[in-house]
Amino acid sequence: MNNHEAYELTMKWPNFVEEFLEEGDRAAVIYSSSLLDDLLARLLKAFLIDKKASEELLFGGHAPLSTFSSRIKSCFCLGLILEEEYLDLNKIRKIRNEFAHNWDDINLNDSKLSQICKSMFYIRTDIEPKNQVPRQCYNTAIGVLFPRLVHRAMKVEARAELNERDIV
Repeated sequence: MNNHEAYELTMKWPNFVEEFLEEGDRAAVIYSSSLLDDLLARLLKAFLIDKKASEELLFGGHAPLSTFSSRIKSCFCLGLILEEEYLDLNKIRKIRNEFAHNWDDINLNDSKLSQICKSMFYIRTDIEPKNQVPRQCYNTAIGVLFPRLVHRAMKVEARAELNERDIV
């Protein structure tokens, strides 16, 4: 991700936050997880060589790295994200799957989802864990992960540009 793309994403962040905070839990989770999924794809794209084969790995119906799960695992295994980011992204993925594949009227206060939210690494540390509000925990994790992934993708692309001739 180049500086221009990062700038554009950063400029869209306030609009995302405004819409995200107005949404109910289901819409907010699906909306935010798709944003993180896109950022992981951009991170992987920045890391991989700029060839058609890389695009085929990342995009399209049968692309091996086209799912949120595969992108999370790949970024972690390639050392592109930290373990706590990996763990929180997986928790967000599990929450997203609950909303996407469950027709019941559920929200982040439901026991299972509440536990997942409260177990995230990136939650407010100034509030006792038992007093954490699940949606606040979720929002905090999204708010921390977004800039980290944007920054990481910029660093990876900058490093790739510097080392392009050293790879082969």
